[in-house]
Amino acid sequence: MYSKRTALWVLIGLTGLGILQGLYFYPRLPDIVAHHYNAFGQPDAWGSKQFLVSFQIGTILFIAVIFYGIGKLIYKTPDSYINLWNKSYWLAPERRMATLDKLSAMSFWLGNITLLFLLWLFQYQYTQNLMGRQHEMRYVWAGILVYIVILFGCIFLFWRAFRKKSSS
Repeated sequence: MYSKRTALWVLIGLTGLGILQGLYFYPRLPDIVAHHYNAFGQPDAWGSKQFLVSFQIGTILFIAVIFYGIGKLIYKTPDSYINLWNKSYWLAPERRMATLDKLSAMSFWLGNITLLFLLWLFQYQYTQNLMGRQHEMRYVWAGILVYIVILFGCIFLFWRAFRKKSSS
């Protein structure tokens, strides 16, 4: 579940997939595309396909670097800055490295979930631009809802993994 190595490879793979997604759609898009949609799914900002694809690739890289950085920075973070239930138990010398590995893996997995959500959003935007119609906002809201539910599931798993251990 918390395999840091697997999570890192998935993060790298999703980052590559996001770049490939942008490069795949670039030649297929019209020169002018909708960049933004209002709450009713109607385009309200237009621009070049170069901007849209560059924005996607930049966003994907930024998110990947942020979550990768958090996963690596946790090892250099002083214990006083790490907020865990029963911190003295989890950061005791005999458990410290396993705890930091788990936190690092969780960071990578959160990055993976965020990248998947962004890939879905960009795919939807590309599809809408190619079809030339307004967004069906129920799909956008459904995607946001699924992302939020998954994030709350991750918070629950985090709590479960680090809940206070019995003193026996």
